[in-house]
Amino acid sequence: MKDEKALTDFMQTEVNLNRTRYDNARERLNTLRDYLKENLAGFVGTEIQGSYATKTIIKPVEHNDAYDIDLMVYVKNDGTSPKGLIDRVADCLSQRIFYAENSAKKSRCVTVEYANQFNIDVVPCIVGSDGRKWICNRKSNTWEITDGTNYRDWFNEQNRKSNGNLKRAVRLLKHLRDRKNRFTVASVAITTLAGMAVESFDVTKLNTLPNSLEAITEWIDRYLQKNPKANLCNPTLPKEKFDRHWTQKQYQTFRERFHGYTDQIHEAIDAKDPDKSEELWQRIFGPKYRRSNRDSDGGEKPTRPKPGPTSPSYSNARSPALAAAPFSTPRVVTPPRPYATPTNATTRERLKLTPLSAQNLRWLTENQPQLYYNEAGSTISGTIKFSALWDEETKNITVNPWYSKSQGTTLITDEYQATIKLKYKARWLGPKGEIPHRFPPIYIDEMRIAKLALRLKVTLADLHILPDGECCLGFRPVAPDRKNFDLPLFIEGELIPWLYRLSYVEQHGLEQAKQKLWPEYDHRNGPQQYLQTMKQISASSDPDNGPCSCASGKAYRECHKKEIEQLTRDGLLRSINR
Repeated sequence: MKDEKALTDFMQTEVNLNRTRYDNARERLNTLRDYLKENLAGFVGTEIQGSYATKTIIKPVEHNDAYDIDLMVYVKNDGTSPKGLIDRVADCLSQRIFYAENSAKKSRCVTVEYANQFNIDVVPCIVGSDGRKWICNRKSNTWEITDGTNYRDWFNEQNRKSNGNLKRAVRLLKHLRDRKNRFTVASVAITTLAGMAVESFDVTKLNTLPNSLEAITEWIDRYLQKNPKANLCNPTLPKEKFDRHWTQKQYQTFRERFHGYTDQIHEAIDAKDPDKSEELWQRIFGPKYRRSNRDSDGGEKPTRPKPGPTSPSYSNARSPALAAAPFSTPRVVTPPRPYATPTNATTRERLKLTPLSAQNLRWLTENQPQLYYNEAGSTISGTIKFSALWDEETKNITVNPWYSKSQGTTLITDEYQATIKLKYKARWLGPKGEIPHRFPPIYIDEMRIAKLALRLKVTLADLHILPDGECCLGFRPVAPDRKNFDLPLFIEGELIPWLYRLSYVEQHGLEQAKQKLWPEYDHRNGPQQYLQTMKQISASSDPDNGPCSCASGKAYRECHKKEIEQLTRDGLLRSINR
């Protein structure tokens, strides 16, 4: 059956790259382009190419898989060798901590990885006096001709002829390749073959998505069976070979497997019985494909997962709308006192967190939907959004406030690109043997922080950024519990207050932040001041049921007791006798 609605719905939910990931990639692209423009010697310009430019990019089959974006960087032709040009790009990127830690030189590019979300391939290119474009082959130290710009224009014209169905068919075929994972073929090869197919058809054969998918796969299959050896070029530049990555064995496997999938698509389209057709389509695309008329003909209705129990910290939401919103229930917290480490900080001892619990994942999805959990890499990354309000009287901060009180200038709504590493090494701050800092490392918008430090004429340490780019959230010698890691408490009780202070500094300046916000430890005397404070709290608090002497209003056992006990076990408070 040719069920266009079912194919379209399947594409929207399972194939197309969701808007959040698309926007996130666009922001990172813009940041990278700005950085290269300001710092790369001989920089001329940039151009997006590949699947991102032709709009055939797809969502990875596995949520934590990465997709690739091609960024062509045009550089002046000053006689530099191909190998030297890639080395120049790599050296430029190495001047920023994030790029240095997350980039690698490849044969024709330098790849920047973004926490298993996507990779940006930075491809250096020169333009000859005749207007031809050349990219580098670092391994052979030779130039290779290319023409991605005209290729993009050619594909877009083919897509126009197909009423927009060409790019949709390409996405489905790429999804089929990734889901089956039974043959090897580059995305540019699928895209080129599908674009070539359009030339052979009357536009009426491409008037719907099912018709287009059937006609294009049939044409590609005939082409492959007629060509026992790989022979595929850029339609706008025949000298550029698109089959250079194929071995004969890989090409033969692709021919055989694609022929089988073409037959399966024909069989699914020809089936008259709706249930049989759905079953056949699911053999191709998996069980998430659902025919469009299941409800009307008495078929089984799609099931939706039942919402799980709400986290105890969020059970008092005032309305269902607030409970489901990214900015939901207010949380009032006492901000930690930040402290930036000196440059001689050392790292010892490995500490690993277990995977996030179902409850933490549920909270993340409902309250920070633009943060993504990568279980394989033990990271949370993406865009963190917050709204928070500082109360000068109580010295507390309210995350997700329902109202702004009378202090409109202290209400801040902002967002940051962030990466949280849940698998990490414990950090010991200061000269050896002082303060163990065991927060999961957090890294945020590097360019934004660098520009802020430059504008305010301060160091990164003044903004509480560690030498390697990690955010310093303050002293917390006790790590989040490995079995009961409370993600809402960590993000809203620790991270968002820290981000709030940074945004406040950005809006009102560092000096006003020091005067108006919660106090901070001195950059040079922080460890000593902190230890002395802990000694005083320990000495003046009742260890059993009495209040904590820090004036938090909490009992000592619920406030600083665990922290002080950990400092004692670490040998940092041996002078305290209990």
